[in-house]
Amino acid sequence: MDKAELKQAIADGLRCQSCYELATDIHRPDAQQGYIKGNMVPLCVPCHQAIHGNEAKLSDLKLLTRLYYEQQGSRKRIANRVRAYGALDIPVPMAESALDDTKAMEETLKRYVIQLLKGNGIYNAWLKHVTGIGPMLGASLISEMGSAERFRCVSSLWHYAGMHVVEGEAPRRKRGQKANWNAALRMTCWKVASQFVKTNGCLGRQLYDQYKNYYIERDGPEPKWQPHNRALRRVAKDFLRCLWAAWMQAENLPVTEARKGTWPMPGDWIDGKR
Repeated sequence: MDKAELKQAIADGLRCQSCYELATDIHRPDAQQGYIKGNMVPLCVPCHQAIHGNEAKLSDLKLLTRLYYEQQGSRKRIANRVRAYGALDIPVPMAESALDDTKAMEETLKRYVIQLLKGNGIYNAWLKHVTGIGPMLGASLISEMGSAERFRCVSSLWHYAGMHVVEGEAPRRKRGQKANWNAALRMTCWKVASQFVKTNGCLGRQLYDQYKNYYIERDGPEPKWQPHNRALRRVAKDFLRCLWAAWMQAENLPVTEARKGTWPMPGDWIDGKR
């Protein structure tokens, strides 16, 4: 297939050689050879970027990740509604078809996100190796943070994620006022901590158990604040600190707050080792 034929095939819906998504570009496997008839391969944009080590636009990653979670929320609401009507023996025409459509859209969005993560530095260097962190949580963390360099210290990141403290308590958004933190990142942090709790044997679960027992022993059987939520919050803050440090290190930037002796360190999250 020559160059013109390959371009026409892409226009007709040819699939990427790497991931089988729709191809949008062609590539020469050996750039030194120049163009040789037959050595052109079809690729989608993320796979082409991954070959050259380029990171996808964070705006694209953020959009697709947020769309995924919105679609997931819609699917759950539909499922709950169908379940409620079923308990009342009320038929819901086309319900299964609607659920199948939402699931298919979720899977499509997830595939696109995974492709965009192929060339992402911090995801490949650290996040994908952390037990309990999947591609969607990783993509949400990366896209909502933007970069590690924008935060001069981990306290700034905690504030941006809504994990700071106001008058000794977690901040709450007041009606009629705009929150001064990233609500999407804050929700992602809670999802991350909750996922650690569900993943037996990982470091996040070990930290959660440790913190929860500490709060129960310190505050007694009827604490003012639930030890479960307080433990989740501390796990999320520990994880954000290590993510920030690992990201700074991956970009060869100075790290000021992950000193020797601090625990946990970024490497401790890999396979739950301590």
